[in-house]
Amino acid sequence: MACDLCGYYERPFPTNKTIYKLGIGFGLYNIGNKINYGMQNKLFLPTELKVGINCSATFTKVHDLSIGIEGGNTSSPRTNMIGTIL
Repeated sequence: MACDLCGYYERPFPTNKTIYKLGIGFGLYNIGNKINYGMQNKLFLPTELKVGINCSATFTKVHDLSIGIEGGNTSSPRTNMIGTIL
């Protein structure tokens, strides 16, 4: 069994003509225990962590500009071909 945990926060910064928004988010995926991939031994499910930030500007009802960046990392214990932890 595995689960995911995600979150997002956005804050607007209105000015006279333009509305700016700053958003940040994170995701923690595949949180769980070992899983059986059809081999004799169970292996760890790779857990992923992703974080990102986004800046957007609304100029008119039909003109928007958005710039974002995201980074991530996959982590799991190192195992050999038999499935034992190194």
